[in-house]
Amino acid sequence: MKGLSTTIILVVTVVVILVAALVVLTIFSQGIQNVATITQAESLCLSSAQISCSASGGTTMPSTWSVPNVRIAGGTPQSCAQVFSAKTCATCTNVAAGCTI
Repeated sequence: MKGLSTTIILVVTVVVILVAALVVLTIFSQGIQNVATITQAESLCLSSAQISCSASGGTTMPSTWSVPNVRIAGGTPQSCAQVFSAKTCATCTNVAAGCTI
């Protein structure tokens, strides 16, 4: 029985450490996102704009819209405002359904 309880404690400890590591990685992985093509960058920015515009009723772009956090093909980081043509929710064609290109 002593060996079984030691094994359970060891497994629980490892799981807790892995979950803590996952939480830390998730928190800090939202920095610069590497994307391979301009199309992928536009898609990433479009998703972000759709969510923000729809949630705010068409009034607010994402808070990180002007922050350079998208890197295209190993270049310098760019903001979604530089990558994506819509600069505000008003320039989106259908705010109720989210922005579209």
